[in-house]
This record gives sequence, C-alpha cells and structure tokens, in this order.
Amino acid sequence: MPLIPALTLLSLLLNAPPLPAAAPEPGVVQLDASGPGAAADDDRAAVEDARGTTGLARALEGYLALHPHGRAASRALREEAALPDDLAESAALLRRAREEGADYEEGSAAALDLARLEYAQGRPDSALLALERSDAWPRPASLQAEWLYWRAQCHLAQKGFRQAREDLRRLLTLHPDSPRAEAALAARADCDAHCHDDAAAEEAWARLVQGKGAFAAQALWGLADLRQRQGRREEARRLFQRLADAYPASFEAQAAGGRLEALAKAPAGRPVAPPPPLRRHWWVQVGAYSRQAKAQQLVHALKARRWKAMARPRTVDGQPYYFVTVGPYANKAKAQAAAQRLHAREKLESFLVEE
Repeated sequence: MPLIPALTLLSLLLNAPPLPAAAPEPGVVQLDASGPGAAADDDRAAVEDARGTTGLARALEGYLALHPHGRAASRALREEAALPDDLAESAALLRRAREEGADYEEGSAAALDLARLEYAQGRPDSALLALERSDAWPRPASLQAEWLYWRAQCHLAQKGFRQAREDLRRLLTLHPDSPRAEAALAARADCDAHCHDDAAAEEAWARLVQGKGAFAAQALWGLADLRQRQGRREEARRLFQRLADAYPASFEAQAAGGRLEALAKAPAGRPVAPPPPLRRHWWVQVGAYSRQAKAQQLVHALKARRWKAMARPRTVDGQPYYFVTVGPYANKAKAQAAAQRLHAREKLESFLVEE
C-alpha cells in the first residue's frame, strides 16, 4: 500500500468514534477495573506474607492503617471478617466493608457475605435486607448468580414461593453454567409445587433424578409426593421404594419409610394423607460461632447459672456454625420472656428462632 493512503487510513481510524459497548447482561452492572485501590496492591506484601499464619490479623490491621477507606479497605475488611470466631464481630466488619466498598465490586461481595452470615444465624429477614440494600450497587456476573440464589433462599425461608421462583428462574436463564444451577433447579421445583404448577415441578425433578447428582434424592421425594397427592398410589409407592433403595443414607429415604407404611395400610381407592408436620419449638439464640470450642465456653457459663443452654450445630452452604441457644420453649411468649430475663440477668443480646 502506498505511504500516503496508509497514513490517511490510520488518521481515519484514530479519529473514528468509539464502537458502542456491548449491552450488559440484564441486572448486571459493568465495572471499571481502574479506580482507587489499584495502587494499594503494592502495600499488600505484608498481608500476603502473613497469609496462613497467626500474624494475618495484625498484617491486615497494618494495611487498614495505610488504607482506612475505599475499595482497598473494603477488601481488607472482608478478609478480616473471616478470622473471628464470633459471628457478630464478623458481621460488624462486613457492614464496614459494605459501606467502604460502595460503588465497587468489593461492596457487593461484602453485602453478599453479610447476607450469608445473617441467613446462617436464622435471620432471613436481615439477610434479605442486606441483599436489597446492595441492589443498586455494582454486581458483575460472578456475583449476580450468588445474589439471586441467596435472595431466593431468603424468600423461601419466609414462604415467599412466588418471589423465590422468579429469582431462581432468572438465575437459571441468565447463568445456566453457574455452580448454583443444580441447587437452583431443585429449589425452583419446590417453588413450582407450592405454586401448584405440577407440570413444571415434575419436569425439573425428572431432570435432577436422571442426572443422579446431589439433589437426586430430593427430586425423587418430590416426584413421589406429587404422585401421592395426585392419588396415583402405586407410582408413589414405587418412587418412595426407589428412593429408599438408591439413597438409603439420605434424610428423604428415612422419611420415605413412613410414607411406604401409610400407603400399605390405607384402604384401596382412598387417598393417603401425608403425616402431620412435626411440632415446632421456640429457642432464644444468644451466640453464634465458627468454632465449637468457643460456643461450648458460653454454654458452660450459662449452665453454671442454671440456664438450659446448648450449642446446636448447623451447616450452611458447606460451612459449619455453632449456635448457642436457650430453650426450647413451647410458644413465642415464653421464649420472649426468657429473652428478657437473659438480657436483664446476663446482659446478653438475643433473638428468637422457631424450629
């Protein structure tokens, strides 16, 4: 190509208007990779050197002294929140991280961590509030699927099946390759069943049973329960038996035994009603810890003062937690009275949990 035309072409390219950006995925904010915090990476050497050692907390405090605000601080506060045994202390650090990271991905991630922590402690309303407060913040695709999943879990805990189903539908549509996809499909099938969309629930459960993954036992239970409600007793019996044989160690298989007995005893042609729900109790939760030893310290102190306390383990999203509770109580009024006495006598903050 001659030199003059080549220079003319180059001039046209350099002065051409920029190409329009690709439309972002619905509900996802495109983030600017630049911004405050990039230069702070040079000061993280001490933090990286201390990672995996007992000096990590001190290194993070030193880093926060250099960068007390903004995106860099939010990142460090999130890391610091993973260190304490006391979940209340972790939650306080995450709230700081959420505020410091506003307008950045770190703030969205901190809000998501805070929501998980609130959900783990049996407070889906607080978890939902943490998620809703992050709604207008930057949330890239890597966090969007998690955000939808945990908001759906909060709605499920509050019996908001239609709201949960919409979040799960969006997750499966927009993020089909997400690690949460299988769990979302199982949860959506339960929502479909509660919303009386039996066809959609059956299709989802059939996919999960065929996949033989982590939710196959749950899906078999759903299918068997659906057949029983439809009056198709023989199909229900075969599915419950298949569940008991294929997944004997599952929670669903243990419950299937009772259904099989009821199906065998019921007269032919008469629908078999499911067993009555288990009686629920109220507990007063006074502490939450990531280590059992820490929880037991509080239990022993309360027992010494004649409180009926125990450390109750619960696994949330693969993470074990230990909740110190007093009770159980037969109704909410008695649990509230106990909570007031605990505050007056032991100076303990608490909240009520129904299980």
